[in-house]
Amino acid sequence: MEISTRYRLLSNGTSGVTWWFKSIRESLNTMFGVCGNCKRRFKMTAGQARRSQWASRPKFGFVCSRECASALGVVLKKPLKRLPVTELARSRANNAVANGKLIRPKNCQRCGRQPGLDKLGRVKIHAHHPDHSKALKVEWLCTRCHCDVTPKMRGTSHPNAKFTERQIRQIRTALLRNPSLTNLARRFNVTLKTIADIRDRKTWGHVS
Repeated sequence: MEISTRYRLLSNGTSGVTWWFKSIRESLNTMFGVCGNCKRRFKMTAGQARRSQWASRPKFGFVCSRECASALGVVLKKPLKRLPVTELARSRANNAVANGKLIRPKNCQRCGRQPGLDKLGRVKIHAHHPDHSKALKVEWLCTRCHCDVTPKMRGTSHPNAKFTERQIRQIRTALLRNPSLTNLARRFNVTLKTIADIRDRKTWGHVS
């Protein structure tokens, strides 16, 4: 029985299967297409070439640049942004705890006290990063010690603050004269709950 040429050994010692996949890979890397906007011939990426092989061509065809894509009204996928160093270190530490590479202790490494458990049954011990570039070098602290070490952003130092301390005093003075929340919410373009939290000192409680 004659063996198929795809499975025969070639003269250089490689199998026909290896040569076949290699030829497909090279053809994908050297495929050219026509831009749907400027009609110029350009070298397609491997993903574009793969999609053209399986007839999954986009509606307006392939484009050669972002300028041609915007001219056709096609929205290209934005490149993924890398997480900030602080969030990346926090994510890697949580993954290490889940995988067993880091073990969360029961006692605080600074004061030695043993806090309780949260709603999920986990010990209230936080992973503090002295240096966020070293994600797995953490110090296990309780909530109180972690707040003492890490300066808490509150008031105008918070990046999402919508008020100043002067405006908070004006709001509380106005609430003493007229307890209505609607006018203040419309004046500062916020919700009624925001004004109610300021009145009840759930937020901005440090402002006298």
